[in-house]
Amino acid sequence: MAKKSVLFFVILIVCIGIVGYFGGALKGNNQNTDSVFQSQGSEPPIELKALLWSGYINEDIIAKAEKTLNLKITLKTFDSNDEFERILGLTSENRNTQINVDYDLLMPTDFMVSKLAERKLIRKIDYESLTNYQNIALDIRRQALAQTLFQYAVPYIYGSLGIGYNYWEIGNIVFQWKDLFEPDSNVLFKGRIAISGDARNSLGIALMALGKSPNTRVRSEVEDAGRYLKKIIGQHDIQLLNTGMAKRLGDQELLISMAWSGEIAQLMYEASSIVDEDFSNVGKIVRFSLPDEGALVFFDSFAIPVSTTKSDAAMQFINFLLDPEISAEVTNTSFYATVNKKATQFIEREIINGPAYFIPPHGSSVFSREYLGADEAIYREVWDDVVRYQKNRNSAQTEYEDGRSKQLLWKF
Repeated sequence: MAKKSVLFFVILIVCIGIVGYFGGALKGNNQNTDSVFQSQGSEPPIELKALLWSGYINEDIIAKAEKTLNLKITLKTFDSNDEFERILGLTSENRNTQINVDYDLLMPTDFMVSKLAERKLIRKIDYESLTNYQNIALDIRRQALAQTLFQYAVPYIYGSLGIGYNYWEIGNIVFQWKDLFEPDSNVLFKGRIAISGDARNSLGIALMALGKSPNTRVRSEVEDAGRYLKKIIGQHDIQLLNTGMAKRLGDQELLISMAWSGEIAQLMYEASSIVDEDFSNVGKIVRFSLPDEGALVFFDSFAIPVSTTKSDAAMQFINFLLDPEISAEVTNTSFYATVNKKATQFIEREIINGPAYFIPPHGSSVFSREYLGADEAIYREVWDDVVRYQKNRNSAQTEYEDGRSKQLLWKF
């Protein structure tokens, strides 16, 4: 009986060991099998190439979109419409040449949408797949501009081109574009005025100062605007800049300048905590004005190239960016106004109440830059002449100053 008991326990222990061994092996195999299924089930991210305005969509937002939508976003940015056209190859020479856009998502300004649509480079927007479309403010959707714009693009950011100026130096509010070109003050403005380096912007503003439409197709009117710009460049050594006007105003390198609403808003917001020895700050020095002759308003939008095979992923990305909290994050970091009405509750109060959301004065005109087709060449030709004049003048001035310095050094 004792032997049988011993034998029974030996057999039992062996059986337990065998079961434990195979159970562990099976468990290990099941673990390995699960990990294999997991790696097969997680699809690789979709690669999306985007060409966007700089300063809007930061790295944190890109990272959130990649994680949320399973994307790998390759981002290229640009700082001006001229640069945007160069990147895409939209030159006047290849006007009749078919272009292959090597991007899955673009961010053109409103007038550029018309140009891309005319060249058949972007597709119409399928709003049924854009659930956050309803977040766009209704008054924006009802604008005449939107009727064309919304067919081929989704508006996202808007702002205005106005006048930034040093209130302390100038001593009064700037109400008109002519105050930029012909400042009436005892202050020395030479070399401390800047206008946009974009042909349509600066010629358009000069046209408004002369009482003409910034979208005129009349060559003689555009040429008058060009002569007017050369005259004031000669008088004040005006600088041509695309970005950074607000910073230079804050640093007091400039006294008055064309300026973008978002740039001035950022300057005033960031400067509000910087107190000088005399208890003043840059936020009080710099002011922003939308002149009486008319404000130039722009919309930067999203468009999808015809050539892309990833339109669904591009639309998902646009929809993600139209989420109220994401739109608010874009505005809180870029300081430009969003079209997203539901984002307002998440936006800093200082931005909502500042230059980014300025509304043109009652009774004044609001202009948007129109695409003029072949007549765009008129502006390019006149602007090239203005730029040549400015460069030649700067070169002559530099030679004079160098020669004068050598002369004074020799006398010393």
